[in-house]
Amino acid sequence: MTVTILFDLDDTLLQNSMECFLPAYFQLLGKHLNQYYPAEKLPQLILHATNKMISNINPSYTLEDRFNQEFYKHIYKNDDKLQESILDFYDNIFPQLETKTRKIEGVRELIQKLHHDGYAIGITTNPLFPKQAILHRLAWAGIPNHDFHYQIITSYEDFHFAKPHPEYIAETLTQMGWPDGPVMLVGNDWTADILPAEELGIPTFYLGSQTESTKVQQNPLSKTGNHDEIYSWIKDTLQQITTFECIHTPSAYLAILRSTPAGLETILKNISLEESKAKPIKDEWSIVEIISHLYDVDKEVNIPRLKKLKSSQEPFFTAINTDDWAVIKNYQENQFPKIFNLFIQTRLELIDEILSLSEEDWAKTISHTVFGPTTVLEIIKFIAQHDRIHIQQIHKTLTVI
Repeated sequence: MTVTILFDLDDTLLQNSMECFLPAYFQLLGKHLNQYYPAEKLPQLILHATNKMISNINPSYTLEDRFNQEFYKHIYKNDDKLQESILDFYDNIFPQLETKTRKIEGVRELIQKLHHDGYAIGITTNPLFPKQAILHRLAWAGIPNHDFHYQIITSYEDFHFAKPHPEYIAETLTQMGWPDGPVMLVGNDWTADILPAEELGIPTFYLGSQTESTKVQQNPLSKTGNHDEIYSWIKDTLQQITTFECIHTPSAYLAILRSTPAGLETILKNISLEESKAKPIKDEWSIVEIISHLYDVDKEVNIPRLKKLKSSQEPFFTAINTDDWAVIKNYQENQFPKIFNLFIQTRLELIDEILSLSEEDWAKTISHTVFGPTTVLEIIKFIAQHDRIHIQQIHKTLTVI
């Protein structure tokens, strides 16, 4: 059983007030890029591009894509020289900002204990910065990535969603292989850290004063406290749970359905054609076969069922054996980039179908040849669970091909 602990970074593992940090950051970056854009106008441009990242819920675009679309069109630039200058900034100038931060007592000892216990640790800082900037901040916190093995460090190069969307947490878990074991999250921001995790049913530890009201039903294992209490909370929580099950709501399942193509795009972005067709063992599916299967199930099963649901007062779903399609449709001959793009497009169509369901549609009872009478939400849950199974399969395949 793998235990997964997700940690926010700023003001959770590193004392870093954004009210102090951001003005100093803008000043340094503005001075460094002044030859390309007026320093006094740069903060407004960066904030505008950042808001585009935060609002993105389209799995077709990384946060870096969204930022660049808004940022570079305003810059007086030679692309290559500007890119070199930005890289130089994060390598050599950004470290000057360490003086605006402070280590938090006990953080390094906490991370050491959790690593010693064998837990998978993820650094789930809002992925609005390049990874190099996040690696610097981990070093400032006294927990650099070269001292500890983090399962994931979220950054704008590799992520498609940001806080406070629950899709961001779901994408994190997708990239980690959707662990079956317990998942917990520690953070200091109620809106950005706690609520998205709670929307998926993840127990949370809130480093703050819980005065905010919320419509989200918190996990009964969640707690508010200080840094000294985090380790004991984790141990106490593990006495009560052994698995992670997503909370049974439409928003939680939609977050998973959006996160699947997003997270897989990052996991598989560097895969070669040969690797996409490699089978881990005889008779097991290759990655191109798994993606083809996900695409076909959405196109031939899930979307038609939702259309039928909307057009019928007494919808009836028959069971369909889709596993045989891998041979019948010769999935192994599909080209990975093409089939993956088709999967993304079809998944977006599926999400649109779900979003178009009326209250009357959600209230319908479905007759299913296997499940008997069931609900629309149960059907959506099954699709999300199906995603998780094949994400885990892809992760296992990548370890052996």
